[in-house]
Amino acid sequence: MASSFISFRENGFWINDNIMNITLHFLGETVNKIEEKPEWLKEFNEKIIYNSQGYQRSFMDFGMDDYLIDKDRIKLFTEEILIECMKNLLDKGNEISADELNSFIVNENIQSEWDKPIKVSRIINVLKWLKGLSIGVVRVKDSDYIYYKF
Repeated sequence: MASSFISFRENGFWINDNIMNITLHFLGETVNKIEEKPEWLKEFNEKIIYNSQGYQRSFMDFGMDDYLIDKDRIKLFTEEILIECMKNLLDKGNEISADELNSFIVNENIQSEWDKPIKVSRIINVLKWLKGLSIGVVRVKDSDYIYYKF
């Protein structure tokens, strides 16, 4: 099972790639719903979607350092996009079915099929970690002990 260190400004967190892929899928869907996006957000979302498709096994990098470069962008990401993504997930109920999760697979050679549903709370937890990372609350280094589970 592959995992990646999701980083921003030299801090981050370790996470299983499959969970991060699903989280990024929903994050990408959320950004896609924004009608008028600045160019940087369009580019950022392209990287989010690409990483959601499993091509970056064990070295996922969807460009937080490249695109969240000032307070306004971080605020948009943390206070609008992540929050909206959480709301969209809560609308799905307690779980996302394996059938729905498998419908996101774009390359069967690199993405594993889901055999059971995933709790929405797990994905929301990842979004909360992304928010904490973005605002500087998460201060984990890639060499630190891994003590959390998504």
